[in-house]
Amino acid sequence: MTAFDKDAREFHKELAQDYIAKLESSGVIDPEKYFEQVNAFTHGRITEEEDVREFLGDEELPLEAFYRVTPTCGQDVMMATLNPGMQNSLSLSTFTDGEYGRQHEVGADLEWKAAKVAANLDGFLTHRDNMFSDLIDGLRSELDLMDGSGSLEDYLDCSEDSPLDGFFGDVCYTWMYKLATPDDGYISGLGGPSKSEARERFAEEIFDVVEPKVLVCVGKDGWKTVWDYLDNPEDKIEAYSEDSPVIDSYHPKLEKGAYSGLYRIESEDLWVITTWHASYWVKSDRLRRNAQKLNDELSM
Repeated sequence: MTAFDKDAREFHKELAQDYIAKLESSGVIDPEKYFEQVNAFTHGRITEEEDVREFLGDEELPLEAFYRVTPTCGQDVMMATLNPGMQNSLSLSTFTDGEYGRQHEVGADLEWKAAKVAANLDGFLTHRDNMFSDLIDGLRSELDLMDGSGSLEDYLDCSEDSPLDGFFGDVCYTWMYKLATPDDGYISGLGGPSKSEARERFAEEIFDVVEPKVLVCVGKDGWKTVWDYLDNPEDKIEAYSEDSPVIDSYHPKLEKGAYSGLYRIESEDLWVITTWHASYWVKSDRLRRNAQKLNDELSM
């Protein structure tokens, strides 16, 4: 089984160690402290509280269980959003048979962690009435860089033994912030990196590790990362989609924000597609037109 190339393996090994060190330095030394810090007990996110606390005390679930990573091997397409979310309801079964049980099983082994996430990607794709899978289907129907044959279900179906089959062979699906947290992402005081630090490390992941041809920013954080990384971004970014300004803002009005555009960064040999986070309203028709335009440009 191979889930990483050499650069990706070294990057995530170092980053995971940095996350754990920052957590521990702020007093978050075990999962029970972690959940207390994100108010999972007091806000009722964790049901069967007594049983969960007992389980966490007996099983010694490592903090590495909260670090999320997916197969990374220099794919041509990179899809980025803010953070791997935390379920609204966590029961004992979540820790025995569900997400944290799977992560506990593989411990700190990054290869297997990535394979586990890949084989259970559906847990990260659905949110409220919107689905990341719809976004993925729109992109693969227009981009030759992604396999558009067969059903979407088969494309997203990945085995732990072959994590680079299907979707992950084409796409590095990742998050700017790598810890599983509630929907607002980074939690102040958690001990993890600030958003500015997370963006700096994410820029390293984009430009030095994966080096994709296309970056799909699902939400503002990928775009903000690119903007902050570039010197004089207004001069280096060129808009290729109608009415999309070259601006750092993700303002909801089309002509005032970069949230639904196609951009070219010649100096980095990178194309960028921007869209809303898929837990909000994604302009699907515009996304498809931007992907179609990009495909035409790449075919020239």
